[in-house]
Amino acid sequence: MLNVKIEKGALYWHGSRERKEILLTDALKSQVQEVAEAVHNMIAENRIPPPVNDKRCEDCSLREACLPHVAGNTSKNRKAAKELFECRDRG
Repeated sequence: MLNVKIEKGALYWHGSRERKEILLTDALKSQVQEVAEAVHNMIAENRIPPPVNDKRCEDCSLREACLPHVAGNTSKNRKAAKELFECRDRG
């Protein structure tokens, strides 16, 4: 847009106060564009992916709102749904 070549950027994690420089390669730019398109599609379809509940969640500022240890555990979700709702055959 401004005819300025930007060769690197940085990611910063507030919780751990870590900063990591990254090279902005053409491959990375393509990947970011693909992910952005996928996010736009999810928004248009009113759907969100389930939380993953892995190492990335440990220092996340949204951990208490997201509750990945609850929502990301599909076996617990299925068990809770069976106990909360009575399913009957309509046949």
